[in-house]
Amino acid sequence: NLMNVDFASVGNHEFDKGAAELLRIQNGGCHADGCTGPAGGAPYALPGGGTTDVYPGADFQYLSTNVVTTATDETLFPAYATKRFKSDSGKKFTIGFLGEVLESTPTIVTPTGVAGLTFQDEADAANNVLSNVKTVGNAEDSPDTWVLVIHEGGFQSGAAVLNGCAGNLAGSAIEDIAKRLDPRVKVIISAHTHAEYRCTITTTSSTGETVTRLITSASSFGRILSDVTLTIDDKTGQLVAAAPANLAGDNAANAKAPGVRGQPVGWPRAALTAGMVVVRPPVLRPRPAVALSPLVPRRRVDGHGRAWHPSWRMRGQPLRHDVRTPCATPDSRRSGAVVS
Repeated sequence: NLMNVDFASVGNHEFDKGAAELLRIQNGGCHADGCTGPAGGAPYALPGGGTTDVYPGADFQYLSTNVVTTATDETLFPAYATKRFKSDSGKKFTIGFLGEVLESTPTIVTPTGVAGLTFQDEADAANNVLSNVKTVGNAEDSPDTWVLVIHEGGFQSGAAVLNGCAGNLAGSAIEDIAKRLDPRVKVIISAHTHAEYRCTITTTSSTGETVTRLITSASSFGRILSDVTLTIDDKTGQLVAAAPANLAGDNAANAKAPGVRGQPVGWPRAALTAGMVVVRPPVLRPRPAVALSPLVPRRRVDGHGRAWHPSWRMRGQPLRHDVRTPCATPDSRRSGAVVS
């Protein structure tokens, strides 16, 4: 909660102790063994300061586009979330976020952890959600740009390079998913493989449309931050470009086992974990030049069509839309990827 995260995709380890415990982590309340002792951690720090003796729940929203409660056929968490932005010129537009975990989660988690849940094909689940989302104009519940945050990934071929994409993820699970996604999904924040890469992949959709997508991954344990700046056309609300950078973080302040050496002191420190995103306003393509001002969105629509009021907060750097997954070095490592 203190990391100011907006959204998180569920990962396979979220299910280690079952759906009921994961729902408690989201919604709050004490463990059956209490809020103190080995099972608890009271007092709990609150984002605005102070503490509480009752676990307050996650201050961010888990998303589970492809995880369904078998008995109800509804997603365990919202299938998607939206965030609304406003420019100085008065233009409003919406960005949508999907959150998924690998379909094969039941094969790597204890059976009790996934009991009562169905894990769907990642591309099929995402496409099903998008097929039911309004695409009329620039309505609040009609995102013009979509980002997929997914706990599945790939590897570079050969030795990994921080901002490399050797092999272009060929033959990987994430490449297969990307090839089958709705063309509206232009940015994919991937994870699971503990690998780092920054890739731009062009594929042909089932409708024959050529789609260029950005796919990033940020290693593991807060060692890397994927920092992505999106450029939005302020007239159409469409994504024009995505400028990504994988940034090496400073783990020197972390406790280390004997013989383990951290990064040099003075590098910016990792703050987030893979699969989580911090959302800041996008950069608008000037027509004429405009800037974004923070806006608290009026509502979010979940995957079941229900509108509900979140407590999201805009945080700092008002000209940036950072989709951040684990920390920062100079932006000279950033390169623009035109999406189409």
